[in-house]
Amino acid sequence: MILGEERPGGVRKRDRELKPSTFDVIERQRHVNVFKVGKLWIFRYFFENKEIFEALLNYYNEGSYRFEFKPTASRNQALKLLERNGFDYDLAENLKGYVVKLPKNAKYAQIYEGNMKF
Repeated sequence: MILGEERPGGVRKRDRELKPSTFDVIERQRHVNVFKVGKLWIFRYFFENKEIFEALLNYYNEGSYRFEFKPTASRNQALKLLERNGFDYDLAENLKGYVVKLPKNAKYAQIYEGNMKF
């Protein structure tokens, strides 16, 4: 039988074989990097889900547009909330690899302006 040939029952073999399966689709997990800066644990994330944002609102610093946690217990509580809502996270105590230091007069300094200022 030739591929695409009409089969008994009116269904072509090609039509049966090309239907995509939706059972093996893996939903992309959301990820947050949480940084330790001095005594604070901080992260930035825009939550589309208002309930998550409202649950973390007490830790939100409007001036810096970030979430800040001083006691480790508060940070842990927030991380549990994120996990329950499908987030993955990394704790970064060592900022090497995350920090770029540029002089203010550097050509591309304005690109980094506003990003996790300390």
